[in-house]
Amino acid sequence: MTDTTRWLIMGFLLFAALICYTLGFSTEVMALLFAGAAFELLFWLGLFTHNKQE
Repeated sequence: MTDTTRWLIMGFLLFAALICYTLGFSTEVMALLFAGAAFELLFWLGLFTHNKQE
């Protein structure tokens, strides 16, 4: 995976988490809060588990 693709995916995950959190807190829908937490978890895992291929 190229760096550009990786950063686009990371940006999408962070954006999706923020949208889910915003909608979840304003409408009190727990499924959106859980989805936001899942997207945030995927973002942080992707941020710290990048393997450099030599």
